[in-house]
Amino acid sequence: MPARHLPVARAVQLPGGAEVPVGELGSGEPALVLVAGLAGSGETWCRVAPALAAAGRRVVLVDLPGFGALGGHRRLLPIPQQAEWLAALLDAGEWGLPGGPGAAGGVDVVGYSLGGSVAARVAAARPELVRRLVLVAPAGVPSQRGQLPDFASLLHMAWLAGPSFWPNLARDARRAGLRSIVAAAREVRLDDATALLPRIVAPTLILRGDRDTLVPRGDVERIAALVPGARLETLPHTGHGSMAECPEALAAAILAFVA
Repeated sequence: MPARHLPVARAVQLPGGAEVPVGELGSGEPALVLVAGLAGSGETWCRVAPALAAAGRRVVLVDLPGFGALGGHRRLLPIPQQAEWLAALLDAGEWGLPGGPGAAGGVDVVGYSLGGSVAARVAAARPELVRRLVLVAPAGVPSQRGQLPDFASLLHMAWLAGPSFWPNLARDARRAGLRSIVAAAREVRLDDATALLPRIVAPTLILRGDRDTLVPRGDVERIAALVPGARLETLPHTGHGSMAECPEALAAAILAFVA
């Protein structure tokens, strides 16, 4: 699939009447819900989603408020409220196993970076919504990194992703806006879900790239230690943007775990 924003397939109506656009590929239940990270969108998954759909999964692409299709006209929410928003979306989307919204085991959720922290919070607070959980280079524990190292790490991530993926990153950054990106980066550095992570009951796979300089190895290992029974795997020769750098390996790891 070309490196562009995936088309919106449907709008999900939340309680209160708000409509949320999501992308969908493939068919089958339960759905495989992909949650983008800081300033990201469904475009983040453009090299991974088709392989997941081709394997017989209904793939749902979710942009968090303030980013992607929800950038500009949706205000950025604090991370705990992002989790409440995602839980409401999963409830309303009717993507779970037969029996209605959020019923009979829920959906499989993949969260990337900031989206990983949001997905983990949903799994902890609403276990009936999440059947299996995959966290890719997740946030969720306080980081002592300063803004300069973050900036250098972002440049490193973009370099490893390669020039063909740069237009995706640029479009997502433009839609989010500098103010939202800076505010979200501050939230991620202070994000602390350590009290919630031990409550997760869904089988959990955590993936990190061995060349990731944006989310330190120690942070990811701490998250893995806090989630009961979590499996931690390392993607070799990969930085923070595994969906751009090694989409085939990422898709294979996800499919093997949620099968």
